[in-house]
Amino acid sequence: PAGLREHLKGLPLQRTANLITGSSFQGLLEQANNELVFCLYLAVTAARLADGKTIIMDTGQHRSLADHPVSATAESIASQFAAAFGLDLPELEIAGITEYLLGLTTLGLAAGTDHEDRADLLDQLMAIAAERLHPTLGGDAELRRSLSQHIERLGVRLRYRLPVHNPLLAEVAERYPDVHAVAHELGSLISEHFSAPMPADEVGFVTMYLSGAMERSRLKPSRRAVVVCPSGMATVWVLVSRLQAEFPQIELVSVQSTGSYEEMSDSEVDLVISTVEIEEGSLPVIVVSPLLTASDIKRLATFT
Repeated sequence: PAGLREHLKGLPLQRTANLITGSSFQGLLEQANNELVFCLYLAVTAARLADGKTIIMDTGQHRSLADHPVSATAESIASQFAAAFGLDLPELEIAGITEYLLGLTTLGLAAGTDHEDRADLLDQLMAIAAERLHPTLGGDAELRRSLSQHIERLGVRLRYRLPVHNPLLAEVAERYPDVHAVAHELGSLISEHFSAPMPADEVGFVTMYLSGAMERSRLKPSRRAVVVCPSGMATVWVLVSRLQAEFPQIELVSVQSTGSYEEMSDSEVDLVISTVEIEEGSLPVIVVSPLLTASDIKRLATFT
């Protein structure tokens, strides 16, 4: 479009092209069109900074990019950029260049990926998930797509030693120990495929994909529970509402007083959730606050 052509003509493309040509980092841009794309990125950066606009990045992302080996190349580019435009690049802009270079490299790797090898790996992963967890996982298209996309990003992280942090690792490992064990098995295959160790945080991500597929298909058997409270305690309905919101996979069979609960058959439920101490028989009893605190949720999660 004419408007876009005029906008492009206003960008310092020739100056950024001169900056790239013959530079020490040109080898990073050897894939088709990468020089042109990066030239445009630097030109837009110059125009943006001249307009007083800078990028925004969260602290964790900035730290990961600043620690990455490619950041040294980005600092070299920033130095040449400053000399060419008289604009000193702040740390966030250098991190932005690092991220952009990694993105271009990712595209180049994706273009040269042996898709047949990737498909074979995915076939093995899906087969193990179906065998170890549930047969229908073998045909879960969303699970396969999620694993494929994650493995592609993982390949880049392993190649360039890009750090990754999974803040939910401990929680998913505790809540889904059986799924986490299968994720470790899948991680061994992925590690063998890339000839590199599979970090624990990455195993946690695989656990999340698998458990998500299990929950999505409602494959994990729901637990049947009875809520026990002293007769006449109106706040029990607050507890019931909180339980239904936090644990939709638990089927609340009934709300019982301590007296009526003693007459129930243990075969009717799998778990007893009580607001008062009661004698524990063959069923596990979890004593919780009527308001269901964070510690209550954590203890209940081990039974769901």
